[in-house]
Amino acid sequence: MAKKKAKYPVAGVSDLRDILEGQKYKCALTGEKLTPENTCFDHIKPISKGGSSLKKNLQAVTKKANLSKSNMTMNEFMNICFKVIQQNGKKYGFEVKKSK
Repeated sequence: MAKKKAKYPVAGVSDLRDILEGQKYKCALTGEKLTPENTCFDHIKPISKGGSSLKKNLQAVTKKANLSKSNMTMNEFMNICFKVIQQNGKKYGFEVKKSK
C-alpha cells in the first residue's frame, strides 16, 4: 500500500529530535523533564489559528501542559495563567506582577 501524502507539510522525525535536543529534553512550558511517556509536541501557533506543523512552529511539552494550553496561542495561554495566579495565587503562596 502506498503512503498517503500529507495535505500540509509536517515536521519529520529528525526535526522532532532536534526540538527535544534543543530544549534539553525539558518542557517548553513548565521546564519539567520530558520522557517518552509524558512528551508530546505543541503547535506554538495553533493549526486552528493558521499555524503549521513545521519545525519552527512546534515545541516539546508535557501532555498535561499541552492539554492545559489547548488551542490557545502562547500569549493567550500566558494571560490565562497570569489571571489564575492573580486570582488564587496568594491562597497557595504565589504572587506575580505583570511586567510592562
